[in-house]
Amino acid sequence: MRRLVTLDLETVPDEALVSAVDGEPGRPYPEQLQRLVAERRARTGGRTDFLPLPYHRPVVACLLEAAADGGVIRLADALVWTAGMDQWQPAREIAALAPVLSIAPPPLPPAAAAARPAAPTAAGPASTEAPAASTESDASGTAGTAEPAVDPTAPRQEPPQ
Repeated sequence: MRRLVTLDLETVPDEALVSAVDGEPGRPYPEQLQRLVAERRARTGGRTDFLPLPYHRPVVACLLEAAADGGVIRLADALVWTAGMDQWQPAREIAALAPVLSIAPPPLPPAAAAARPAAPTAAGPASTEAPAASTESDASGTAGTAEPAVDPTAPRQEPPQ
């Protein structure tokens, strides 16, 4: 069994820093931000408009701890923090998250369930939980397609010829 930990930080541009860097305090903030984003795009050849990290301030953080066993990942703990909170709190104790945390995904379609090997659990029979997946986000925060999680320490398995 492997222990997995993920930290996700959601940030927004720091208005005070953007304003200070812009050098024209009388200019409206949206114009200041637009100028910095345009400069960033020009510097990166149009590859990104995501401002460097020092220009950001965190607004939400989430820490997930999970255990991977037999190709199945089980959530062990989820801690969250947001502006205004003194301490990290377990996600299950945040009333606003209760509706989201109580939603269970539907069972896998029969073809997907049959293609996935059964994973034994401490409780006994094979698990019906979905295999590990990860999503990537672009600078706009839009999630990309889910891909199966890959263990970088596992030996590479070549497909059959």
